[in-house]
Amino acid sequence: MRKRFNRKAIIGLVVFSFLLITASVFLLSYHREEHLFRAFCHRLFVSEMTCDTLSMHYTLKDPASYSICSYQPVLPVYQKGSELYHAIELENYTAILEELSPSKLSEEDQSFYRLLERYLTLQQRLAEYPYYKEPLSPSGGAQTGLPILLADYRFCSEQDIRDYLALLDQYDDYLDGIALYEQEKADAGLFMAEESLNKLLEQCDTIMDADELVSGTHFLQTTFRERTQKLVEEQVLSNKKKERYDLTNDRLLQTVVAPAYEALQDSLIALSDQCGALGGLATKPQGSQFYTLYFQSITGSDKTPLEWKALLHEELLDTFQQLAALLQQHPEIKSLLSQSEAFPLQSADAILQDLSSRMKQDFPALPDQVTCQVKSVSDCLAPYSAPAYYLTPPIDDTSQNVIYINPKEKSSGIELYTVLAHEGFPGHLYQSVYTTRYLQDAGVTPLRYLIGYGGYVEGWALYVELLSYDYASQVLSEHGFQSQALCCEALKLNRRMQLALLSLLDINVHAEGAQVQDVSIVLNNFGITSGQRVYEYLVEEPANYCKYFIGYLEIEQLKKEYNALHPELESDSSFHQFLLECGAQDFIGIRERMQASDTPALFAS
Repeated sequence: MRKRFNRKAIIGLVVFSFLLITASVFLLSYHREEHLFRAFCHRLFVSEMTCDTLSMHYTLKDPASYSICSYQPVLPVYQKGSELYHAIELENYTAILEELSPSKLSEEDQSFYRLLERYLTLQQRLAEYPYYKEPLSPSGGAQTGLPILLADYRFCSEQDIRDYLALLDQYDDYLDGIALYEQEKADAGLFMAEESLNKLLEQCDTIMDADELVSGTHFLQTTFRERTQKLVEEQVLSNKKKERYDLTNDRLLQTVVAPAYEALQDSLIALSDQCGALGGLATKPQGSQFYTLYFQSITGSDKTPLEWKALLHEELLDTFQQLAALLQQHPEIKSLLSQSEAFPLQSADAILQDLSSRMKQDFPALPDQVTCQVKSVSDCLAPYSAPAYYLTPPIDDTSQNVIYINPKEKSSGIELYTVLAHEGFPGHLYQSVYTTRYLQDAGVTPLRYLIGYGGYVEGWALYVELLSYDYASQVLSEHGFQSQALCCEALKLNRRMQLALLSLLDINVHAEGAQVQDVSIVLNNFGITSGQRVYEYLVEEPANYCKYFIGYLEIEQLKKEYNALHPELESDSSFHQFLLECGAQDFIGIRERMQASDTPALFAS
């Protein structure tokens, strides 16, 4: 018997087949877009890593696991036309992004697409002002920053030593490139002021001390020998090879690095007759426009400096009134602040242990244990180093962490407690480890780690530093120092007031052209007599104070908005987890993510 096909079944089969094909095409389209975006991000990440070995070393412990199996150790040497090439690169990256459809990406990749798009757009606009940045700032330029990074360059293998020595061998080319950039700055009428130049020349004199190099006591010699000795103890290196590498390091320091600094000095001295007057960016042609863009790239805020000026005025006045009211209510605080009452916790290890314990009620726990070693900055490096700093570990090895304390600053007591909160727990160390591990688990593209904003990173560190004054007050109260505990609130308000004032002055100097006498008058009203020194720092480091304080204010505002969305929450732990899982980015992206989230983050146990 001939079988008859059901007409409805045939129609249904045709419709189903059509839907299946359509769905397949639809899914393939989405998969293709995701693949293209990820491939673009990976290529860009590899390109950034392989053109700067020093950055790669501090970012990756094992480059091969990120498909970087072969590379030539290089420093990013500036060459004529580099600024134009960089601008063209940015245009090309933006053009590639525009060819993609973000709506076809995963939610996480859509978020990063928008962040990357904003970042590249801002960098393109900054590229229109190629000679406004200063790589040789006396307050933390390449002349001192590079040696500090080299002194902490981790040796895990013999290849690391070979890479390190190859970088030393390029030191002259690197500084020659900076000298060329300074020449171009001078030609554009934007060379540094004489005051800054004199400080810079003095640093070049002292950073590569000839007597220390001859005697073998220079910090780049002693730290190198310590690191090679560690590899000998770990049986990675033989004594014979260690001796050969140590001698090579000594030779390169004396025949390449030291002469490179002398050549840099000669180049700068030759430009000394082109020094400009000491002044902020507003005194330069189009300087205010550049400052606005630079300010936003540093702070991650979408508000302009002048919009922040009014808010900072309010913050300064409010904090001043709070401090005045506290001192009026507790006049004994003034005398207590001048006393040197010993803080119950003295050692850095004891303080970090206390902080990591107290923070548990307010912050999510790290998924795994981490180690933290507190070291003293070398005496040779102390004059050029911050009071304390934390070196971010490679993204594929966050278990070992180091915090450096500058003995020149002689921090102790409550000051040391809050410094270690800023750098350690729940500051930079905790933030870096938690966020890196979360992003790795989320499977984000490695390029995500390279798109950072100082306002988020330093804003968080200041946010938890101010919180740590409350922790310090608890410590004092628990040890029977109730009166001294009152000082913590006064110190916290004073810290906020100082940073609000300095951020406001930064805007006055760089957006409005305030001069040294203007800054001195304002500071004198607050009992601060170091107007010249403060003014010089503000000129040399635009937006640096703003990076901390405006980042902090943005986080405080985010917390208010988050709590308004989730009024059922009884603590800030959920907000902290949300903010950490956002990772370093601009505050536009964080607000987008907060508005898109229907439920608060779950507090990790």
